Amino acid sequence: MIAENVGLNEAQTRLRNHRMFLAERFAKGHSDAGPLRIEHGLSQQHLADNIGVRCAMVNRLLRSWRDRG
Repeated sequence: MIAENVGLNEAQTRLRNHRMFLAERFAKGHSDAGPLRIEHGLSQQHLADNIGVRCAMVNRLLRSWRDRG
């Protein structure tokens, strides 16, 4: 269970960093005005490949972030 949490935290950090990179390149709007919409056209599988995790992990993290607002 501990190893799973470490893996989840590492994946979350890598995905967050990759999303920040994508936001710098593709974001619409201004970061101080609320949520950004990142229109990059990449699939969850492509995001997963870029950060070295399974697509299911990216899906779980994105869903978790969406649910938390």
